[in-house]
Amino acid sequence: MTKTHPPIALFWDESQVFDHFRDITRAGFTTSLGGGIAFRTPIGLLGKVQVANSTTNHARWSFVVGGDF
Repeated sequence: MTKTHPPIALFWDESQVFDHFRDITRAGFTTSLGGGIAFRTPIGLLGKVQVANSTTNHARWSFVVGGDF
């Protein structure tokens, strides 16, 4: 029996890259919200469309063709 997953995903991300451990502060983090949809066929993943919007940048779109790795 094959386990199926819903084709829709929502996410919330808090992240940042710091040069030194002492540089880490809550104010330095960026929040992103987004979602996506996967297109599956009986033989596997056909592709995905995702969009994310952060507090510092405009919305970004991602189009993926092919399978997961």
